Amino acid sequence: RKFYKYFNYQMSELSKRIITGIILITIIAIAMWQGGIILYGLFAVFYIAALQEIWSLTFTDRKTIGIFYGICVSGCFFSMIYILDHLLYGFVLLLHIIAFVDMGAYAVGKNFPLAKLAPTISPGKSWGGLIGGGIAGMTSAVIAHYYYISFPSVFIALLTGFLMTISGQGGDLIESWLKRQKNVKDSGWILPGHGGVLDRIDGYVLSAPLLLFILISCNML
Repeated sequence: RKFYKYFNYQMSELSKRIITGIILITIIAIAMWQGGIILYGLFAVFYIAALQEIWSLTFTDRKTIGIFYGICVSGCFFSMIYILDHLLYGFVLLLHIIAFVDMGAYAVGKNFPLAKLAPTISPGKSWGGLIGGGIAGMTSAVIAHYYYISFPSVFIALLTGFLMTISGQGGDLIESWLKRQKNVKDSGWILPGHGGVLDRIDGYVLSAPLLLFILISCNML
């Protein structure tokens, strides 16, 4: 209990974020290596936590929106598991593109913000960040095309990166809107320094189903 209190209140947000990130990556890596019930059990824990967070954000006066978002999150988890089961490199692609989009959006948005993207929903997001995320997303998809997964063409790779940028940022804005309506900073507390599960998967909520559709449409699955 003393350690948890120290971890939660005394350490800086950056330190908590780094430590939690390392622990989370380690757990996910072990679960993917072991596979089977351990991997699916981890997905189940995250899924249940995500649904609980949706409930806490919407149960009072936005139940319809909560049900819709819950369906989207369910589709996200189904898509991730399906891709992981049928094409490991497809799952790597999902993580790869969204990570690049986030890094590109942060780096460019911080230095060249341009105009605010949605000031009433997420004041930190800008058109500069969206453009930077788009360039990074398309670049990462082309890199993936040449090194570990073959799209039908470079154009399809670029289109995939572009669409996943839009869907990733869209999922982020939806979750930000839900939190703003509830007037909370994070969707939950399960991941110190990061917030809740929804805070970590918001970029995948729309992107994972989109990528599944693209992979099936291109006969890559």
